[in-house]
Parts: sequence; C-alpha cells; structure tokens
Amino acid sequence: NASLKDADFSENNFTLLKQRGANIDKTSLVVVAGGYQEKPISESQPEQYTNAIKDFDEAIRLNPNNFIVFYDRGLAKNGLGRYGEALPDFDEATRLNPNFYLATYYRGVAKKNLDRKEEAIQDFNEVLCFDPNFAVVLYQRAIAKDNLNREEEALIDYDEAIRLNPVHPHYFQNRGNVKNYLRRYEEAIADYDKALYLNKYSFGAGNFNSRGNAKRGLGQNEEAIKDYDEAISKDRKNASFFNNRGLAKYNLDRYEEALVDFNEAIRLDHKKDNYFNNRGYVKCNLIRHEESMVDFDEAIRLSPKNATYFEKRGNVKRDLGCYEEAIKDYDEAIRLDKKNTIYFQSRGNAKNCLSRYTEAIIDYDEAIKIKPEEAIYLKDKAFCFLFQQNLGAGEEFFDKVLKLKSTDEATLRMQKYSTVGVHFIE
Repeated sequence: NASLKDADFSENNFTLLKQRGANIDKTSLVVVAGGYQEKPISESQPEQYTNAIKDFDEAIRLNPNNFIVFYDRGLAKNGLGRYGEALPDFDEATRLNPNFYLATYYRGVAKKNLDRKEEAIQDFNEVLCFDPNFAVVLYQRAIAKDNLNREEEALIDYDEAIRLNPVHPHYFQNRGNVKNYLRRYEEAIADYDKALYLNKYSFGAGNFNSRGNAKRGLGQNEEAIKDYDEAISKDRKNASFFNNRGLAKYNLDRYEEALVDFNEAIRLDHKKDNYFNNRGYVKCNLIRHEESMVDFDEAIRLSPKNATYFEKRGNVKRDLGCYEEAIKDYDEAIRLDKKNTIYFQSRGNAKNCLSRYTEAIIDYDEAIKIKPEEAIYLKDKAFCFLFQQNLGAGEEFFDKVLKLKSTDEATLRMQKYSTVGVHFIE
C-alpha cells in the first residue's frame, strides 16, 4: 500500500507554524523567512530541504531548547527520506514538549517508513490518546497494520478515518486494497470508484490496476481488461500491468493475446518467477509443450521452493508421455508441500499411466486422508481397483462416491464409466 505524502497529512507546515506562533521565538522565525516553509512540504525541492536543514542546525545552535526547531528539522529529513536521522529530532522535540503530539505522529511515520511497523503503531496509539479524531493518524496506523498482515484491524482504522474525513481519495483507495486482498471484491470496487469520483487526478495507474484485479476476481474479465488498458496507457513500463491483463485474457480463452502480454511482462522484468509460470501455462494451452517446459524451468530456477511449479512442469512431462520424469517432479512438489492433495493425485495419475496401480492407490489414499469428502480422489482409487480386475473393491469405492453429497463431474463420470476396461481419464 502506498502511503500519503506529507502534504496530505493536514495543512502545510507554514500554516501550522503560524497557528503555533505564540510558541515560536525569533530564532525559529528566521528559518521561516528562508522560504522552506512557504510551500506544502511535498512541493519543496530537495535543495530546499537541504538548505532548510542548515538553517535549522544554526537555529538549534543558537537555541537548543526550542522543540519546534527540532520538529521542523525532523520534517525536512523525513522529506529527504532520511528517516533514521529524523528520529532523534522527533525524540528531542517530544522530550522538550511531551504534549507536542505532532512530533510523535511524524516519528511514527518515520518508523513506518523504516519498516519498524510495531513501533510506529505505538506512536500512532499515543497520538490518538491526545486526539482520537485525528483521521490521518488512523489512516497511517491502518497502513502499518495492513503491512503486518493485520487486515481486519486495518479495516477498522480505515473505516474510522473515512467516517472522520469522507472526502479523502487515498483513504478509499487503501481500504479498497485491503478488501481486494481479502477477496471482498465488490466492496473493493466500490471504494476504488469512490476514490476516482473524489479525485480523478490522484487515481493513478496502480489504482486502475487494482480495480482491474478486483473485477478479474469477480470474473468480470472484459471490464478488468479496460482497467488494465487504462493502467498501461499511464505507465507502459510496469510489468505487472501486462501480466495481469494477460491473466484476464487467459480467463477469456484469448491465449494468443495473453501470450503477447506475458512476453511483454517478461521483457520488462525477467526476474519474476510467476511471469514465466503464467507464460508456460498459456503455452500449454496452445499445445506448445516444449516451450512451456523452458518457462517452467526458469520459474523453478527463480523460485526453487515453489511446489506448484514442479507440479505444473510434471504435468507437461506427463502430457509428453514422460511419466517417470513427471513423477520426479511430483515427488519434489510433495516434498515441498505435503498437504496439497493435487500433487498426490497428479503423481497417482502418472503411476496409473505406467500401470503401477498399487502405488497409485497409495497416492490417492494420501489425498483422501487430507480431503476425505473429495469425490474425485475416491473415483480415481475406484478406477485403479477396476484396472487391477478387483471389481468388488472398485464397486465399494463407487458406492462411497455416490454417498457423498457432491454432484461434481467425478460422480457423473463414475456413473458413465462403470465397467472394467475404460481408459484412465485425467
């Protein structure tokens, strides 16, 4: 989630200084005259930050007891991304004036940007004790919680921030991102739409991409592609936008178009294993198995602990009739993830193709142990018994399939192929 720039927090710093005029002595006011405070922080150029810090250094030398000057120097360092250096200034400002909670707030922002999220939350909590209706603090705390995978807690903060300030587009954008992650796609889209309505200029390429992801999650692939098109028109160098558009086109069986997008994603960023995986998968659907194997090889090289990639490469080898090689990939997938029933089923299927029925049954049993209500694994085991001419055991497992509440394809196929001699069907 992208955080707001300092200018989004409240009034610009110059206005804040004027509001606190009674607390500022002449030493601090000299710094204001330097021009640094005359614009919102986000509009200041780096050299203005640097020059301001020099002025603040001199102001502190002349009067080391003015908390405002330490605070302002911390803000300038924050603006330059020197968050670690900013922390001592905010610490000193709060030491000199424990009730000056803006310094505590910006210290929390600096800690958040330093990936010290738990400490940042503590600072935000302290600020909210002073002012529980400070919307931007709730917003920043929500971002920190989201980054710590505390999504439900983050939503509570986003909700409250929006209640207090219902016209800030960033609040809706970020809440939409959390809902998108939680697969609450319709709610996410509503938040993105609201953000776009509030300020179309702040709704950037990434926001269109995120809304496209939510629409794709709902199966609205054509609408998703429109959002991805918009994102790409704003930023043609972002590989993820092409990858996501490729996924939407894949879902619409537009494989050749999807391949073009995956090619472009890889051209822009050849270090993302999932891009190679996705391209390999679409090549499988285009019956370009040898090429897909190359992509799965690269995906595995980039991410050798991803079990799914081994399973997919095994599927390609199985489709090419290389069953022994396929089994080796399934072995590795299972070694990496012993809880995925698909891997046991796939290995069982490959062994079935080699007429190693007893071994195949062992794999199906493992899948059944993990998911006893899945009819497909019972069906596969039943066919194995039939292939072994063990009609009694085969019929027993067919009966178990029929007793399950599911009415999936496996049951229908079981009813159709109820005699010995049928070919194994993947």
